[in-house]
Amino acid sequence: MLYHAIFLLAQTSGGGSKPASPGGGMEWFLPIAVILVLFWLIILRPQKKEQAQHQNALKELKKGTKVISAGGIHGTIVEANPDKPTVQLEIAKGTRITVNRSSISVINPDEKTEDKKGGEK
Repeated sequence: MLYHAIFLLAQTSGGGSKPASPGGGMEWFLPIAVILVLFWLIILRPQKKEQAQHQNALKELKKGTKVISAGGIHGTIVEANPDKPTVQLEIAKGTRITVNRSSISVINPDEKTEDKKGGEK
């Protein structure tokens, strides 16, 4: 009698093996795919676009452009040969240094700060 009671409890509690889901266990695939697509649209795509714009700007550097290097050095370009991977910056009157184009992180920093000030009004 006790055996029958335990057997009935086991059947009603769902303790047995469950039948396979109709999707074959792939119901988790769609949410993950949606998350990956959103990740690409929100993060990766704009980042690649920004990198491409920065690379184009580095190729088009010309004399007189104000820049900031990756090391934080502010200067004005005095020599920029498109065939060379380096540019010459004037960081103070009569003081020139040579830096790689790839080390220039900000181009025309004065324009960027003006844009920020104009956007706050």
